[in-house]
Amino acid sequence: MVEELGFDACISRLSLSFAEDLKAACPDGIGIYFENVGGMVFDAVLPLFNPGARMTICGLIAHYGDAPGADARAQERCRAEACGVRVRNLSVGEYVADWHDAFLAEMAPWVASGEVRYREDIREGIEVVPTAFAEMLRGENFGKTLVRVAPDPTLASQRG
Repeated sequence: MVEELGFDACISRLSLSFAEDLKAACPDGIGIYFENVGGMVFDAVLPLFNPGARMTICGLIAHYGDAPGADARAQERCRAEACGVRVRNLSVGEYVADWHDAFLAEMAPWVASGEVRYREDIREGIEVVPTAFAEMLRGENFGKTLVRVAPDPTLASQRG
């Protein structure tokens, strides 16, 4: 992540010293946090929030197997707000219509120049979906996990 994508630091949630690693990677605390994991990751982030920090909750993958009726999102919101964090739930639909074109206009040159880099972990065929999903949940991917179910008609290299 540091070498290939240019991040300042990278730590693994699988590390036995994850909380300490996170604290070392964030010596000035955390001012903005995008929450999509929950569980022990959130537990390690919580004491590092700076006063007035902001958190957006997108998802809580660590809680996907929780019992029906459990509301991890509400619990994390309450815990963060008790620490003075401003919390907002993310609903992509709120932003797409208003920001899609502006986002692409700003982001496209950064991607083209290499200033912003990303990776995709592409699997082939609908039959690999269960395996790809399970591997993604276990952190056995690098980048955005995608499953290609048919050739991309926009790519000449895939045309037959």
